[in-house]
Amino acid sequence: MKKALVFIDFDILIRHFIKSGAFSELDNCYDVTYVFHKDSTTDKQGIFSDVGDLRLKSVQFLEVPRNRMGQWYHLFIPSMLSRHRGTSNYAPALEQMKMSHTPKMARRYWLLSMPGVLQAFRWFMMLRLGTHEPLRELLRREKPDLVIHPSLLAGYFINDLLLQCKSKSIPLILLMNSWDNPSNKAVTTGMPDKLVVWGDQTRKHAMQFLGLPPERIEMFGAAQFELYRSPIEQTHEELCSEFQVPTDLPILLYSGAARSFNETGHLVMIDEAIERGDIPQCHVLYRPHPWRGRLIDGEKSLYDVNLKHVTLDPHMDDFYKGITITPRKSLYMADYAITKKLMHLIDALVSPLSTMMLEATLHGKPVLAMFVDADPDSASSKASDVIRRLVYFADFVNKPGILTCDNLATFAAQVKKLMEASKNPEISLKLKELASTYTIVDGPPYAARLVKLADELTEGKSA
Repeated sequence: MKKALVFIDFDILIRHFIKSGAFSELDNCYDVTYVFHKDSTTDKQGIFSDVGDLRLKSVQFLEVPRNRMGQWYHLFIPSMLSRHRGTSNYAPALEQMKMSHTPKMARRYWLLSMPGVLQAFRWFMMLRLGTHEPLRELLRREKPDLVIHPSLLAGYFINDLLLQCKSKSIPLILLMNSWDNPSNKAVTTGMPDKLVVWGDQTRKHAMQFLGLPPERIEMFGAAQFELYRSPIEQTHEELCSEFQVPTDLPILLYSGAARSFNETGHLVMIDEAIERGDIPQCHVLYRPHPWRGRLIDGEKSLYDVNLKHVTLDPHMDDFYKGITITPRKSLYMADYAITKKLMHLIDALVSPLSTMMLEATLHGKPVLAMFVDADPDSASSKASDVIRRLVYFADFVNKPGILTCDNLATFAAQVKKLMEASKNPEISLKLKELASTYTIVDGPPYAARLVKLADELTEGKSA
């Protein structure tokens, strides 16, 4: 059998690719070894999962110090800014960078992104960091015919893999992980043989913002959305029982954001509007984002407010109790099988910037994007105003069935429009059609597409 190495450096990639079955066909057709990141220099790990629970046939670990990733990061940010200069995405990308760094570092990154300066800085950084010997030794020892790296397009492995796979003429496939990867990240040390994206939007972004030629890009859909292709087994009544919601009312999902908002404040506003009659009678189900941190300053626990029309997703109860006390060190790996049930149960969705907005459109459910916190002057409100202008998201909003709110005075009216839209079958059809431009939802499964691509790149190599 041909030999393939799959490099994994974050828990979220385990969830989205290994647990989704994206490599199931590859495991059948290739001799696959999974290479997981480890770092003995810090307790800030990318992987907290017990790899043994995955029951993989062949596993290795590769040590990459956090400091090395941090050094590559100094090249990553200027490279990203350089690729975006002259595009509509440059201003919000620059603003987002400034919000995440000190003024001194932000100015330094901006200067390093200048034409000529960046080229010299890249040469210097590649000379300074040199070859990562543990990776070179692993590739020498394993002699893979192919390397596959599910990636955030940033992280511990990507830069060294791009360099060493090219030097050793090993085909390298990068698999994008998140919606914003091609338009909000960068490949800084070279180009992969293939980048696998979700759909037409990310294909265009990969060409424009990553500089990849079209022949190096493949569209497979999102690995983590593969389970949405199969029908749901439970009845509506069974789903209502599982999520502990009434069977005789429309269900509005409030899906929280990874960036902490005063989400309880939003929920109080919705609850009061329903009570006043400003929003039609419905039941609100709150699902906190599994990556959010502790409650922010001024945010009350949902357990401490008496809401009549809002309940917490019971599957997230233990998680929510945790964030009211102390944040987790690792990401909470929410089960996509539960999310699938949720998408079938609900009638509409409100969210301050969650990928679940895209998942709702896949199911024909209308969406309201919140661009203002319960405190309009909060850092979260300012950050969401920047995110709404980033190209991947700006292209998504203000389509039929996708509403927005950037003024708390219009919040109740927008939620009312949302619930009205949820009753319109034409809007549901338009949303499903729209979703297909962001992620492929038909054709061969992700796992089958991946094996076909692997075969193409390794053609002529002896099995």
